[in-house]
Amino acid sequence: MHGKNLTIKTMGKGDRRTRRGKIFKGSYGKYRPRKKKNKKKSTAAKQ
Repeated sequence: MHGKNLTIKTMGKGDRRTRRGKIFKGSYGKYRPRKKKNKKKSTAAKQ
């Protein structure tokens, strides 16, 4: 471990595994799923 640049990031903006880290990074995944788009129902289907 000597001479290596190791940084351990846990629970924060720098941690891509957490929800806050994903919001900061702008990515999606298990902890920050994408919102589902609602499909509009057509009026022709009701008639």
